[in-house]
Parts: sequence; structure tokens; C-alpha cells
Amino acid sequence: MLSKRPLTCTECHEKLFYLGDGIYHCSECGSTFTDGYGLVKQFLEEHPQASFAEIKNGTGAAPEVLAALLENGKLVFEDSVDYDLKCARCGCVLRTGRYCKDCYEELVVGLQDAKPLNNGNSPHEGPAGKSADQRPGYLPSFGNDGKIHSKFPR
Repeated sequence: MLSKRPLTCTECHEKLFYLGDGIYHCSECGSTFTDGYGLVKQFLEEHPQASFAEIKNGTGAAPEVLAALLENGKLVFEDSVDYDLKCARCGCVLRTGRYCKDCYEELVVGLQDAKPLNNGNSPHEGPAGKSADQRPGYLPSFGNDGKIHSKFPR
């Protein structure tokens, strides 16, 4: 989560609607509000070559917002950054993201090689090969694909 997003209008206390790009609108009084992501985005539209320090000082965005933008890959700097961003796996210095390229590729290969957790049974089969509709406590339901899916009763 980038920052606490505004939920209600500070002018009339009505619910705000998210328009995208960190901008929220009140349909009652017409006020607009911007969260941390929106502040940074607007600043970068006006100052596309801004450094990390300039963005931090120019927006007043919380350090957590800038850190999240860097870690999510929404903010990339060509030069070294005043923020200490390191790979979550090996600790090497990053310009953006959460993992370096080598660690990311190793994680992807590891996930592709992982064994399924259902012990070889079909996803629609339970223990001992019983289908979902034969297991007690399960109700059949139809998904968007027209196939029957098992659902646990609420």
C-alpha cells in the first residue's frame, strides 16, 4: 500500500471516488484529492528529470510512499539513489524493484520446477480421487467457464 488513501471528503464528508493515478473526486461538492502516488506522478509530469531528493522535497510525500514506488518498479532512477534499495534476496544494490535480475530469474525457475500441492490429484478431486461433489460438506457451483466447481458452504 502506497499511502493512506482518502476515503471521505474533508469538505463535506461524503464518500470519495477513485479516478485513477492517485486522484479522488467528491461527487457531492466537486473537490479533488490526491494520495502519495498522485503527488509523485504529478510532480514527475512537471519535472521529468527530477532526482530522488527533488521528488522527496518537492512533493512532501512520505518516505514509505517513495520506497513503495521504487520497490514496485513504478519509479526508476538512472543514477544512484539517495534511498538505500537492496535486493530482498541477496542484498545487492538496486535502482528499482524488489529483486535483482539474477535472483528474479532464479525464483521464476524455482517456481516453474515446484511440485503441485495436490499430490497429483486433479484440482477438482479430493482425497483418494473423490470428486468434489462426492465429498461431504461441498456444494457444486458453476463457474464462468461453464464447468462445475466445488464450493464449501458458507
